[in-house]
Amino acid sequence: MEIKEIDNKIVIEDANRDIVELILLARNMKLDFRVLIYLYEKYGIDIFFVFFMFSGLDIKFPSFGKLTTMIKNIDLMLHGKKTDWKYKNKIEKEVEQLRTTKVIELDIRDQTLFPFGIKGIIDDDDK
Repeated sequence: MEIKEIDNKIVIEDANRDIVELILLARNMKLDFRVLIYLYEKYGIDIFFVFFMFSGLDIKFPSFGKLTTMIKNIDLMLHGKKTDWKYKNKIEKEVEQLRTTKVIELDIRDQTLFPFGIKGIIDDDDK
């Protein structure tokens, strides 16, 4: 597959069904097609796993401002500086592990991180 930009058009040679699916996803989900193509070139068909993972879920992504606030506050915490960030208590343990040992250990039974359970599927027997 080769992608060219010619006369304000993106031309995709040797396209396949995946590209048509990405076009539809870009249009329906209001995503930038260039970003989807970049991800497709980098990860191949595995990019669709992201859409399967989130399919059927009502997901709200943070705004740009919230993402930059998160990055700034985590950086402050990693440098041992105080912050009154409201999400600080949710990641203090992991930040401290990273600061002191460069290793982060996560409990696979933590359903806030692993909602599909230990086996990777929704299973009440994991509890």
